[in-house]
Amino acid sequence: MNRNVREFDDVIWDTLAIMKSKLPDVFHGYREMFERSSNKRSEYYKRCLKLVRCTQNSLTQYCRELRDKLERNDAEGWNTTMDEMWCVLLETEAGGLQYDYLRARLTVRVRPLRRFEKTDAFKRTAREILSGVLADASQHAPRPTLDLDQLCPALARYSRDARADGTRWLEDALRIPKGLLIVKIEKQVELISSKQRPALMSLVLSDGRARRFLLKTGDARPDAAAQRLQRRLNRLTPYPIATYQVLALDGDFGVIEFVEGCTTLRALIASELDLEAIERSVRRPRDTELVATAAEARLAAHRALCRKASPVALRRAVERDCSSVQEFVHKQRNYIDSLGAMTVAHWLLGLGDRHLDNVLLVRDSGRALAVDWESVLERALQLPVPELLPARLTPQLLALAGDRDLVRSRVECVLEAARAANATLVALARVAFLWHPEYDTQLFQDKLSRMCKKMSGELTSWESTRAALRQAAGPQRQRYVALLDAAHAPSAASDRSVERQASLQILLSSKSVDSDRLFMQQPGLGLPIDAAELLEQCTSAALLSATRASWEPWL
Repeated sequence: MNRNVREFDDVIWDTLAIMKSKLPDVFHGYREMFERSSNKRSEYYKRCLKLVRCTQNSLTQYCRELRDKLERNDAEGWNTTMDEMWCVLLETEAGGLQYDYLRARLTVRVRPLRRFEKTDAFKRTAREILSGVLADASQHAPRPTLDLDQLCPALARYSRDARADGTRWLEDALRIPKGLLIVKIEKQVELISSKQRPALMSLVLSDGRARRFLLKTGDARPDAAAQRLQRRLNRLTPYPIATYQVLALDGDFGVIEFVEGCTTLRALIASELDLEAIERSVRRPRDTELVATAAEARLAAHRALCRKASPVALRRAVERDCSSVQEFVHKQRNYIDSLGAMTVAHWLLGLGDRHLDNVLLVRDSGRALAVDWESVLERALQLPVPELLPARLTPQLLALAGDRDLVRSRVECVLEAARAANATLVALARVAFLWHPEYDTQLFQDKLSRMCKKMSGELTSWESTRAALRQAAGPQRQRYVALLDAAHAPSAASDRSVERQASLQILLSSKSVDSDRLFMQQPGLGLPIDAAELLEQCTSAALLSATRASWEPWL
């Protein structure tokens, strides 16, 4: 507890507070932290943060969700969504003019739909009202910015009110360092052009620096839990990777620190290649047909795309941004350090959805940085087209690293550090996910168990992926298991000869290895072999060729 308490945030303290009768010693020793997490004033400002959103977009999403529940005759789902919409948009205690406008326009109109009725008349009325609301919302052109005064006046005047009573409620909620205060919150809130239309709020601190936070709908608790675990792992290894603050609010909204000075890997590669033209130039099986397509045809399409996309495009983009060879060498070394550490972290945490917009490069240092850690605990393996790759090590990323042996050495170092402190990491992992509604189910406990076994070295990357796939639902799961086994065929051999072990060690020390079988597989030989297995799975052409197109596995 003492070793991990620095990584606890309000989600963990709130969860532990519910269990305080079972943990009297813990409650007594950390009474101040429990009381701070439940402070009413702090909770008020957290609710204020949830008001910083595009109300039209939220209304549209709620109405579409309600329409889906209506068509599926889901009474419980309808009532839950309606209650949430009512609470978030129509009964806000601190909302500004935007929310007053919604209340005036919608309260009377939507009130007849508060509780689901299994009658044809109710369904007709509901369809008419929802269609009308959606039609009205579609007439409003998307706005690039919002006025904070119109969303939440209390937030707009926060710095003045906080100075008057000497408090720092919002600073504590956003984990602003001690000694710093928020002196100004910018009135104009930028909206990001994406499906959820997240808001970007800018703060000015008492030291003159600006900080920006992304406010978005959705459950940010998985991201927050993963960041806590990564911060602990950073303290154990000489190759830490950058993390960011995540404030999860009630499981349906998150405030995420905006990482400055970064560019997505996709943007860097796109500055050198026409990515859309490359994808159009090769006919690739549809995502849902990938696993049913013959392996030769799948591999042929993948290799054709790889040939079209020069593997050194990312490297050229980074070189172009450097003023000297020395600067490039410095950035490359930082990149190798962070890439190796990131590979291990993503596998240990079961993090998926590693498309090129979720991996950034810090422009000044060259370090790789991953964002959007919500797909932890093998969520990507539950998708209709599961991600069989434990981390992203595609041709573009490896070409920038140059020396693959250096990447492998970083992977070994971080794995060794994780295993040396696996008891601490396992304890933190079990607390970090206590909030999860499925925590007590066998399926969730199996996921946690696999994470813990990976940290302790009891499971290799192939074994953990296979076990997760076998538990996943879906009509094609057995085909994906067979594909995984075929890509890792050497594991079928039960006897491991001394000659094979010797040849593997020679392979591990070699820099010139076929990219399709970058590393040979041989479980049970300890840390170097486990690292080799992880890298082999990440770079397997057979698995890359069966990965969904939006992941762009050929880049």
